[in-house]
Amino acid sequence: YRDKALAILDSYPDSNTRNSLKEFVFYTTARKK
Repeated sequence: YRDKALAILDSYPDSNTRNSLKEFVFYTTARKK
């Protein structure tokens, strides 16, 4: 799921919002383990 989310985010232009979402993806996926 994380790879899919990151691939979708990478299709958007680089921005603070995208970077924040990327950190959120890592936080939510790392938390479940």
